[in-house]
Amino acid sequence: MRALFRSRYRVILISLTLTGILAIWYISRVPGGFVAGFGQLFLSGVICLLGLFFWLFFFSQFVLPVRKLEDRWRIYQRLLLYIQGGHGPAIFIENGKIRQRKGEIKKEGPGVVILDSASAAVLRKDDRFNRAIGPGITFTERKEYLEGDKAVVDLRIQKGKIGPFLSAGSPTGISDDQPARLEVQQRQRMETRALTRDNIELVPKIIVHFKIDAQPGEGGSQYGYRPSSVEKAILRRNVDANLPEDTPDRLNDWRWLPPRLAADIWKETLSRFRLDELFHSRTDQPTALQTIHSIIHQRLTQPLADELDLFGKPTGQQVPSLEYQMLQERGIRVLKVEIRDLEMPEEVEKDLIKRWQTSWLNQARKEKEMIETQRQYITRESQEQAVRNFFSEAVSPLAETCSGQVLSVKRTFHTIMHSIRTILERNPQAQTRMQQEIEQLTQLVEMSTPEDNP
Repeated sequence: MRALFRSRYRVILISLTLTGILAIWYISRVPGGFVAGFGQLFLSGVICLLGLFFWLFFFSQFVLPVRKLEDRWRIYQRLLLYIQGGHGPAIFIENGKIRQRKGEIKKEGPGVVILDSASAAVLRKDDRFNRAIGPGITFTERKEYLEGDKAVVDLRIQKGKIGPFLSAGSPTGISDDQPARLEVQQRQRMETRALTRDNIELVPKIIVHFKIDAQPGEGGSQYGYRPSSVEKAILRRNVDANLPEDTPDRLNDWRWLPPRLAADIWKETLSRFRLDELFHSRTDQPTALQTIHSIIHQRLTQPLADELDLFGKPTGQQVPSLEYQMLQERGIRVLKVEIRDLEMPEEVEKDLIKRWQTSWLNQARKEKEMIETQRQYITRESQEQAVRNFFSEAVSPLAETCSGQVLSVKRTFHTIMHSIRTILERNPQAQTRMQQEIEQLTQLVEMSTPEDNP
């Protein structure tokens, strides 16, 4: 009996019991006996029942923002099931997170899932994945359910981090009296720890920006929704073989893969370079660190990537990118890769800083000498050009005056001095600094004026 009242029919049983009690009370008070009272009661019951169904259908039109008549009928059906206690889950998914009442996701009846524009999910049925759902309203069928947060994806750009991020921002790091945090940090360090060709240990922080493979605006979402990509991301998640088979955490989250692929490429590529090659390069050539970053980006975002030999030199050929194929098979697209905060042994870092300081001073001296040489060259060129321009402006009036005739020496001298004085008078700086010279030129012009000058 207790199990019966806990079932989906408990509302119906309670309603019938209360109806029976009210019916007996009503019949006993109506004049005319049992027949007259039963007739009035039956008519009132039919009217109430029809009114219940009508108003329930009427108000069901405003429960969810749907347009199709078929969807309105589905809402009405689920409200009827809700009255009976046989409804399924009613879930809201926001930014890739499930919002629900306690135990709501475990209900097996027909339900509804509402997803915002940044969310998508994959439904299960009979212990297998059934279909992908995207932004909007989705009506679920009987025994169709969500596996949990691991069956939901965030369509926005994700940021995957790998490396020693635990002590980021802490100047002193983690003390020895915190063994648990110290163990986690060491495990994070091992995720990106790599050796150069000259056996120097480097540990960076790597950040990968990625998203579900879809174009913005696709599938009715500003972030892009493609059902096939969502299914690939959920169905082809990586399995942690170190955990027991019945452990829910055995299946990794879909965001697990991109940063670890970037870390593997980092380890593989770094082993081709020496430490001193990471930050220095020949003229017009990228540094080794820039080359490593470019290779990681190519192998995660392109089907073909540049090939490097064992010493980090480009071979001029391109090879297929297995990492890009793995991401495509899982419906993931990588957008950008960042390599930050290279950690190295303390003694190596001190030696590197010392060498940088020495090389910086030598380079600064060389650049100073080069700049001084360029300055002198430019100054000399400018002076020569100024002399040429001045000469051209000074003799151009003479050329115009003597065109087709022969001038005397006095008239030639007069024309040149007059032209020079005119040039200086037009220059404000010359008027300020060469006032005495201009006066002398004026005297020379007056003294050399020809007698036949008009």
